[in-house]
Amino acid sequence: MVTKMNPHILWYLPLLLLTLSLSACDTTPKTKALTLKEKGVEFHLARQWDSAEYYYLQAIPLAQEEKDLELLARLYNNMGLVAKAKNNYEARINYYEQSLTIYKELGKEELRAETLYNLGLTYKELQEIDKAIILINECIEILGKKDDSPTLGSAYTTLGNIYTQLGDREKAISSHEKAINYGNKSGSDRMGDYYNNIGKAWMSFGNDSIAEQWISKAISFKYNVGDSLSTATSFQNLSKIQLNKQDFNAAKESLLKARKLFIQKKDSINLTYNAVRILELPDTISGDHLNTTNWIDSVKSCLPYRAEYDLIATVLDAQKKVFLKEGDLSKAVELTDSARRIERNMLSTERIEKIAQFQAMHEFNMLNATILKQENALLQEASNRNIAIGISILIIVGMIFIWREKKRSDQLRAESDAARIRIETLLREMHHRIKNNLSAFAGIMGLEMRRLHDKSSRDLLRDSQNRLKAISKIHQKLYLSTEEALAKVDLNAYLAELCEEVMFNFNYSREDVKLQFDLDPVDLDTDRAILLGQLLNEALTNAFKYAFKNHPDPELSLSLKVIESQLIVSLRDNGPGMSLDDASPKGTGIGSTLFKELSKQLKAEWEIHEANGLEHRWILSVEKKKAA
Repeated sequence: MVTKMNPHILWYLPLLLLTLSLSACDTTPKTKALTLKEKGVEFHLARQWDSAEYYYLQAIPLAQEEKDLELLARLYNNMGLVAKAKNNYEARINYYEQSLTIYKELGKEELRAETLYNLGLTYKELQEIDKAIILINECIEILGKKDDSPTLGSAYTTLGNIYTQLGDREKAISSHEKAINYGNKSGSDRMGDYYNNIGKAWMSFGNDSIAEQWISKAISFKYNVGDSLSTATSFQNLSKIQLNKQDFNAAKESLLKARKLFIQKKDSINLTYNAVRILELPDTISGDHLNTTNWIDSVKSCLPYRAEYDLIATVLDAQKKVFLKEGDLSKAVELTDSARRIERNMLSTERIEKIAQFQAMHEFNMLNATILKQENALLQEASNRNIAIGISILIIVGMIFIWREKKRSDQLRAESDAARIRIETLLREMHHRIKNNLSAFAGIMGLEMRRLHDKSSRDLLRDSQNRLKAISKIHQKLYLSTEEALAKVDLNAYLAELCEEVMFNFNYSREDVKLQFDLDPVDLDTDRAILLGQLLNEALTNAFKYAFKNHPDPELSLSLKVIESQLIVSLRDNGPGMSLDDASPKGTGIGSTLFKELSKQLKAEWEIHEANGLEHRWILSVEKKKAA
């Protein structure tokens, strides 16, 4: 049987081939830039984005010095892929455009086409459909002259998906047919994907009859080449058509075939969704109660140990529907409550342990009371020999009880540990998603800044972008923190990084500004850390915009001091300062308003002092971080 790669990987295969091709073909001694680039590729393939980015950034200036333009273009293209993984749209577009410029200068049309496709996908994700269509069509125009690039089939397919989204049936079907024609000419092993995609397009336009023909053809092709995972996905699509036709038996048969293939691949996530769809079939629910119960147990057994919330919610929702149709309202309400508890992250390890301890103690007391009654009865009715036998029996029973309770306690502790790990996983996932969303918003603001010509508007967007980045950095630190620090932020490390972040955003380097830090170790809860970060961001922004403008030797000092349970935060610059009226906290601008309102929310005293520059000072209650 011929094995086949996962079709989702094939979307990125041309990009990875571009990344590896230089080292495979170059027979000359490796330059420093090429060595660093190849080291970055190792981390790239391992999905260690920060390390890959570090080596790429080290290689870029060396490639410029060595005047190796093709290597430079590859590095920019790889940086675009890293930016994609980190959800930074602004950087992603910037790197792809730099790569395109170099490829065009070198006349590397096929490589330029690959990058055009990457840039088109980026604009598609940003819902800038017109730009995406133009770029992908330009890619197709270049690659169509040779008709032997795997990216050509992907470009036709992506174009077909865009037109399907726009509801343009003629262009959507035409694009998918071109992908199929390309596959036939090139002998592509992705024909199954092309058949499946045109089938899904016909499904979107309501023609299930034609869709069924194409998806059946996709299943046949994928099965013949041994692509079991992709075949299972096509069986899932076929079941949707059969459900639309209310052919429940055929739909169940297709889902069972998909299930068998998912089991072979040990794909627990798709297996869970597959089991949920089977559970929701009318004949499964309307059958005997034992059959329904077996499928519910099957769904639970498929669920990955560290499943994300949406998958858990899907399973709970499916079970709830089953219980509602069976008229078991109490179980349906119970599942609804479970979903809410998971969603709100209200599960508490300490609470579970206390409940377990209470139950064990209650059962122990109940059993102990029974044993005491039996012992009193034996003392009154039996002889000394019978008393000895009774005591021996009590000892044996006690040992059995202790053994059973220890086993029960160990089981409860294991369940408690599992619940705690799941809570930590959900919390980390929440902070990770918040950080990614804020980064995406900041990136989109960066894109808007590039379109504006009005300096005040650009400055306003940049200030808003900096505020988002200040909050995003909080959630990044929480996501990377240890389990003991998931709810608190290491304040001195965060504020020091914030100072450098704002400095770089205003095009200053460490050589341009003398930074001084005097920071006590302090942990602060997330809400107050965000507020303090916003206040420092505003003060830093004012310093770099106004205090250091045309300043020959700018200096900035940040101090965190804990004195008798009070945290004193001081940010001082050596700028020209402000007039007495300007220094008053009664300003009417947005900066003054933010200072007053955020300080009020922080429950901190805000002061401004003018002595050889300008100092912002905040005083709030806090506990000093304990030494490790």
